[in-house]
Amino acid sequence: MNLDDEERQVAARLKTEVRNAIRDRNDVAHGDWATDFESGNPVVLRTKPGRKAGPWVRKIRTIQQLNDMADALAKLTETVREFAWLTLGGHPLEEPVGMDCKLDDDYGEASEIRVREIFRFQKQRIVRKGRRAKEWPNTSHT
Repeated sequence: MNLDDEERQVAARLKTEVRNAIRDRNDVAHGDWATDFESGNPVVLRTKPGRKAGPWVRKIRTIQQLNDMADALAKLTETVREFAWLTLGGHPLEEPVGMDCKLDDDYGEASEIRVREIFRFQKQRIVRKGRRAKEWPNTSHT
């Protein structure tokens, strides 16, 4: 599928959000966790030797922030999955072609539905406001 300018902006923003999620995931997974004695909140300590600002990273995360990170990751995962369906084919709004199509069939071509029909790029954010955004019930995180 050839993406138009706005669809390329959606793709670029998704790429940035995935990279940020990977960075945050690595801090969570590879950091040393403790409790901040002043606030009582979880704190992650991480050593990153190549960092220009110094090798030590210390981040205090409230329980609510950790829960919000998990919710944002679930939403990002759904958005990436739907973007892939739109660009590679097989979106649930599409009608399979042929009499013997099964859910696991390889459709072999890109979606007839455009990215912009579901996702728009506004104020440096991906928003689910395209003209067909409400037709498929992927609204659990929006």
